Amino acid sequence: SLTSLSMVKVEGQNFSAVPFGKSSEARAGEIVFGLLDDQRLLATSLVDISTSLTSDYRAEEYGHYWMIDSSVGSSSAPLVNASGELIGFADTSVTPLDHILPFVQSVLKDGYASYAGLGATIVDINQVINIDSALKMNQKEGALVISLPNGPAKTAGVKAFDLITAIDGVPVTSSNTIAIQLKRYVPGSKIKLTVVRSAISSEIEVTLGDYA
Repeated sequence: SLTSLSMVKVEGQNFSAVPFGKSSEARAGEIVFGLLDDQRLLATSLVDISTSLTSDYRAEEYGHYWMIDSSVGSSSAPLVNASGELIGFADTSVTPLDHILPFVQSVLKDGYASYAGLGATIVDINQVINIDSALKMNQKEGALVISLPNGPAKTAGVKAFDLITAIDGVPVTSSNTIAIQLKRYVPGSKIKLTVVRSAISSEIEVTLGDYA
């Protein structure tokens, strides 16, 4: 699953709702507030908005999360900014709201979570210190394909150690670029990947599947 969150439908009227903020605008050092299980607010601050939890991960998953300077416990505590806007959920790390919105929108629209899947394990070439320079193929940015299960990318002709440099013309500038772009699509959508293989750039059309 791309998130550990669950949604619960509550019948009723005239509920108050917390406004959604833009988690993409959050910056390291910003003061935020976590709503704890006992309804207390814990003031804390973002100390890192680009912490890599692992060196390689599925293309649909975000490889970077926020960290905060105070623990809010083991549950997913809502995190709001100084304007009272929801910007994420925190436990041992923080998941920005922008990462979660596709899940919320999918459940509201279809009644269940549905994600477009590429089917590739990738690594950000700028996040791995000991990556072989030959694998970068003189590229400064991109996502290196580490492995391919049977899925959309493999079916389309993507190979291990291809370097993905763009998705539908959007440059892959960070480890989150592919995950962010995939949230714009639904299973069955067609996308074009720009890949570099043996120092030659080409485009590969991929029909996205269901993330599983």
